[in-house]
Amino acid sequence: MMYALGPNARQALGDAIGPYYAFAGEEYARYGVSQAYSSPEQIKTAVEEFARIGCDELIFTGNDPDPGQVDLLADVLGL
Repeated sequence: MMYALGPNARQALGDAIGPYYAFAGEEYARYGVSQAYSSPEQIKTAVEEFARIGCDELIFTGNDPDPGQVDLLADVLGL
């Protein structure tokens, strides 16, 4: 699950994901960025939905180079 949290989350996601998908064109790059999680509510909902179908392990990929992202994610997850 690609994510970035905090006030600059959307910008960080655009900077990290946009160039990765740029080979497929601007529209696809925007779509790729839009699929990443940028709010606590999105992350909580996704975790709940995966748990509902029996998933007991998720991998989160931080798309903001700030190491504080780990703490923000831990706070969202209640860790």
